[in-house]
Amino acid sequence: MKNNFYLLLVLAALLSSCKKDLVERYENSPKLSVNKAKNTTELKTDVNFTWSTSKSLVINVESNETYPLIITSSNGEVLGKALIFGNKKNEVKLTVGANNEQIKVIFKGKEYPISTGASNINLNVTE
Repeated sequence: MKNNFYLLLVLAALLSSCKKDLVERYENSPKLSVNKAKNTTELKTDVNFTWSTSKSLVINVESNETYPLIITSSNGEVLGKALIFGNKKNEVKLTVGANNEQIKVIFKGKEYPISTGASNINLNVTE
């Protein structure tokens, strides 16, 4: 029982000394100058910076056959599906994450890599 008491006493002393060291280190660290903005218009950002976390795409698909179309991210995650009608104007609207720079369209087992740089994309899958 005495051993447990001494062990607890030593442990408490170690923990309190560690805490004191952390407090001293924090108090002696250099302070950062931070300008606190009251709203987003006060923030200084690059002129090309966008707050959007997603982007909208319109994929115009031309085909001579009616067949399902699958749209995936570059890592294979399914982002959307559509039934494409042959000999008709097919417009597929899709919203992807802003960090998605490339997607894949799969039609009849064939993959078509597409850059998402433009918001309006034309794709001809006619065989």
